[in-house]
Amino acid sequence: MSGFDPGRIVALDAPVLCLDTCTVLDLMRDPTREDMRVNDRRAGLALLALAEGETDLVVLVAEQATHEFGEHAKAVQNETEKAIKKLEDQLRRIDELAALYGTVGKASLVHLNYHHARARAIVDRWIKTATVVPQGAEIPARALMRLNTARTPARKGKDSMEGLRGDRDLSRRCGCITSRRPQTADRFCLVQRE
Repeated sequence: MSGFDPGRIVALDAPVLCLDTCTVLDLMRDPTREDMRVNDRRAGLALLALAEGETDLVVLVAEQATHEFGEHAKAVQNETEKAIKKLEDQLRRIDELAALYGTVGKASLVHLNYHHARARAIVDRWIKTATVVPQGAEIPARALMRLNTARTPARKGKDSMEGLRGDRDLSRRCGCITSRRPQTADRFCLVQRE
C-alpha cells in the first residue's frame, strides 16, 4: 500500500475501485447467507489479483473505512463462526434422523474449518493492496450537516456519521484525480453495499 498520490494514480491510467467498509466486511461474512454468490467472490478474487500487480487496478479506501473495519471485523468473524456451527448442528441432526431410517453416512463440513481465517487473509490482502485516502479536515462537519438535515446521501437512522465521512471524503478525493485528467472519470467504480 502506497500513500495517496493523485498524480501517481493519474499517471497509471488504470481503473480505480473505491471500497467502503461493508464491502470489505462482506468478504468475511457467513457463507451460508442467501446473498453470498460464488461468482461475486470469484470476480472479487480476480480483481484482487489485478490490484496486487499495482499497475492494472488501483484500489482506494477511505481512512474512515479502515477505522470502521477495525471496529466491526471481530463481530463479523464471530457471526460467521456461529453460522457455520449452526449449519454443522443442522447436518448432525439430519444425519441422526436419516440413520433412524436406516441410512449410513455422515455429512462432513471439515472443509469449512477455519473458513473465517481464510476469509480474513483475503481481506488482509485487500487492505494491504488498497491506498488509504486520508480524511480531509472539512469532511466531519459536512457529513454531520448532511446527517442532521437528512440530505442525500444521508438518511437519518440508517447512515452513520462515520460512514458519511468516509463516503464524502473518498468522493471528494476521487474528484481531485478526475479534475487533473477528466477522461479518467469513467474509470472509477465505487463499490458500496446498501
